[in-house]
Amino acid sequence: MAPPKRPAFLIAAWCVNPSADEISQAGKVVKLEPRLMELMLSLAARPGEVVSHQTLLDEVWPDVVVTPDSVYQAVGALRRILGDDSKDPTYIASVPRRGYRLVAPVTTLSAEAPLILDRSVGLPDQSTPEIAKAARPTSMRRLLVTLIAMVAAVLLAVTLRMWVHTHAAAAGVVASPSAAAPDRSIAVLPFLDMSETKDQEYFADGMTEAIIDLLTKIPELRVPAGTSSFYFKGKAANVSDIARELKVVNILEGSVRKSGTRLRVTAQLIRADNGYHVWSETYDRSPDDIIEVQDEIAAQVAQAMQLRLLDSTKAQPRATPNPQAYSLLLQGRFFGRRNNQQDRERSIDLYRRAIEIDPSYALAWAWLSTGYTVQVLSAWISPAPGYAHAREAAQRAIALDPNLADSHGALGQVLEVCDWDWAEAKKEYQRALALDPRNVRILNLSGHLAMDEGRVEDAIRLYRAATLSDPLSPGAQGGLAYSLWASGHPAEAEPVYTQLAALTQSDAPAWLGLLMIERGEEGGLEEIDRERNEAVRLMLLSMANHRLARQIQSDQALAELIKRYPNSATRIAQTLAYRGEVDEAFKWAEKAYAAHDKDLLWLKVHVGLRDLPRDARFVALLRKMSLPE
Repeated sequence: MAPPKRPAFLIAAWCVNPSADEISQAGKVVKLEPRLMELMLSLAARPGEVVSHQTLLDEVWPDVVVTPDSVYQAVGALRRILGDDSKDPTYIASVPRRGYRLVAPVTTLSAEAPLILDRSVGLPDQSTPEIAKAARPTSMRRLLVTLIAMVAAVLLAVTLRMWVHTHAAAAGVVASPSAAAPDRSIAVLPFLDMSETKDQEYFADGMTEAIIDLLTKIPELRVPAGTSSFYFKGKAANVSDIARELKVVNILEGSVRKSGTRLRVTAQLIRADNGYHVWSETYDRSPDDIIEVQDEIAAQVAQAMQLRLLDSTKAQPRATPNPQAYSLLLQGRFFGRRNNQQDRERSIDLYRRAIEIDPSYALAWAWLSTGYTVQVLSAWISPAPGYAHAREAAQRAIALDPNLADSHGALGQVLEVCDWDWAEAKKEYQRALALDPRNVRILNLSGHLAMDEGRVEDAIRLYRAATLSDPLSPGAQGGLAYSLWASGHPAEAEPVYTQLAALTQSDAPAWLGLLMIERGEEGGLEEIDRERNEAVRLMLLSMANHRLARQIQSDQALAELIKRYPNSATRIAQTLAYRGEVDEAFKWAEKAYAAHDKDLLWLKVHVGLRDLPRDARFVALLRKMSLPE
């Protein structure tokens, strides 16, 4: 494919300085880092078109793993150099949730047309003698200009590559798996149910989770967690696209087919960059042997990748001597992942049936505890009996297997959200992470507790660790985005919210919308209106309209929130505080405290409550909740 044409004003800059890292600004030559020049070129190659965050990441940072934050920061730096305004852009416009667009008209260089700077874009005076001379070329000069531009483009590519490799290490940027450790990264795709009756999907999903869990125990192997792998379930994505999205080189895929009393499992390991089949195997066994089959697959994959599966993984906490109990656990996990009231109730019933068959099954007790806690947090059952069942199940799990991370995580969550016992919850989470450092769910829970206590930097660290293990986890992405915003870095939070919005429709568009409003973009109202949680939508609509000085609309949204969701006391308090109605805000905050509202846990970091810490009533509320002042 032919390279895109470069805009005239950039080629003129090359003529002034063929090192390709300067542009002319207000009669002066401004030094640009190579990545900023390449960012400008990437946008200018598609004038008027929206260039996505991912495209810019791929073109400007091709050999390093960086987050969308890097794009946001680089665009901000480029705007400052150009004297551009993000609210009223002359050069680069933000397109929410999509990317950026070069709005300045571009005149390209051709053999028939002279090199011209389009002054209609409002670029500061660039009438330097060098550029003026370049703008009136003869035929020979046009040829010379073209040749210089071509050479400069090559020099730019070389300079950029050198800059990336020199500065990435100094900045602590992690090299991409494909470049640094091609044989030490793998994604396990959901195994397919190939049974004639299509009734083994839960079994195939359980197989996938078990193999991910086994491979995660290899310290030097990067394995995206289950949420990221299951994101691609049922999607029309090829192996190379999945590998690029998950930052891995190797893909493990397989299928499960049950026929009568026999089970056939196939698995194959593929290098995504060349499609080469590294290893494949077929297992014909009894369903009773499924745990052994999972162990064999993980061990053979590790061997094919020249890694060693740790001996400790052979004593799997998921193991039970009863295959029927294990099958019921897998079914419980399958329905629990759907996370609606009916399926969550069904999953709890399946866990209980597994426990009836094998009362010593610690993992079933742990997931039973989590199931009850989720029901309470979702307001599907009453808190008192729900938390009592959750506590009992978690304690039973720990008594049966004190080295099971899921048990400590389950008890820690009860201690946090039910007892508000921050110190004991922290101990349980720390114990869980010591047993399973890459457990994404426990990393997220630990991040949530850190936000409870106002340890925002700790929360950012924990959520970043979770996104590293599970890059497509909505929980990890949402926690990271909010913690960045709460820490006073909304610019860093925005691209994370943008990525989250691409994964799920819940909460992300709404909070992204308020962030846009605070930056002065009315288009944020459209994002808030996309929110499916009506209480969240009304809260943020009231906040956003207040920020836009549209008080009637703000009042209407607040009145609707109070009328329809009087039990959302924390959200009402946030809205009132955001609007400056402090006395009313504290009245609702006290109601939230009396009701043990789970949303009050983030009292210290809620965006809507950020102006309250200066009030003595806020300190008194912290003391009542035993939160650090």
